[in-house]
Amino acid sequence: MSASRETRAVPKDHKAPRKQERTDPSPQPDGSVSPRRVERVLIVDDNVDSAIGFGEVVRLLGHEVEVAFDGPRALLAAERFKPTIALIDIGLPVMDGYELAKRLRETAGVAELKLVAVTGYGEEANRAMSLEAGFNMHTVKPVELESLRALLANSHVIGTD
Repeated sequence: MSASRETRAVPKDHKAPRKQERTDPSPQPDGSVSPRRVERVLIVDDNVDSAIGFGEVVRLLGHEVEVAFDGPRALLAAERFKPTIALIDIGLPVMDGYELAKRLRETAGVAELKLVAVTGYGEEANRAMSLEAGFNMHTVKPVELESLRALLANSHVIGTD
């Protein structure tokens, strides 16, 4: 018996189907249900498999997702998609994550956008550079599922201290 193999072309930009912004009920530890905001999440990473996989996890957590693989595509996606939060790798080709954060901050209509550096760069100097570039938060890869869930559930308080 021969194994079957599926082959697919990697899209230039991968995005989940768009849905209208909504709130969904979230179960609480006491069994009650409270509304949960559905975030519009832009994921920017040049590792295509990682970006698409990360996007699928975020989508399965109930959020809208768009993925870009470099800074210029991310700027275009942000203009079109209007994300509420962006998870951005720092080591991007063409335009690094620091420059992308600065440009997103300069873009009209994204003042409320929460920027999170999701990177392998974990030194204190990298964290300081992230904040200086306009990121609200800096987290180091790999991001655990529960940390991601908490980050997205609490995105309304990121960078408000």
